[in-house]
Amino acid sequence: MMDVEYSLSDFKQKLFHVENILRSTMTDERYIPKADKWRNTDSFSTYKNFIDCHEVFPNIIIGNIYAARSKPFLKDIGVTHVLNCALNHCLTYNDMKFDQEYYQDYKIKFKGLELDDICTENIARYFDESIEFIDDAMKNGGKILIHCLAGISRSATITIAYLMKQHSMTIEDAIKIVKQNRRVYPNEGFLKQLVELDFKLRKQSVNR
Repeated sequence: MMDVEYSLSDFKQKLFHVENILRSTMTDERYIPKADKWRNTDSFSTYKNFIDCHEVFPNIIIGNIYAARSKPFLKDIGVTHVLNCALNHCLTYNDMKFDQEYYQDYKIKFKGLELDDICTENIARYFDESIEFIDDAMKNGGKILIHCLAGISRSATITIAYLMKQHSMTIEDAIKIVKQNRRVYPNEGFLKQLVELDFKLRKQSVNR
């Protein structure tokens, strides 16, 4: 965990505020450009083969395991990088592990994180290397899929941390942007670590 100075009262108040924003922010899920042929005719914002994903920020897509498994789909929507936030839980159709070799034939860069979606998981230990990988996609004109199993908690937490650190967003603004575009809900332990990150970044900003 991060060593950040704050009072317990301040922390609880911030966490309560963030949870309210997460609950109250409305979501307007939209289809991803160039994914028309993958649409289901009987379900809005859902794709064939159980694929479920949405662009939450320019060139940043959060999705589920089925989106990550479908390399043709990823190619069609222009994905160049895949960040798997549940590597220890995700297998391909043939029970093969996700790795760089799986995506090699589509020239997609891959990174995997072994994370459990439980409140005691220390997801913050992966913030820096995840942000570096996302930046690699953004700075080279790419597009990234950040996924876990359902694309709700682990992948959303990593994305929010990226927006906070690299786009100087408050935790409130980062959560709003992501939640407005996809129904995400990081678990309470992950939210606490995002609040810690928010305090840390605010302190760094003041000390500059």
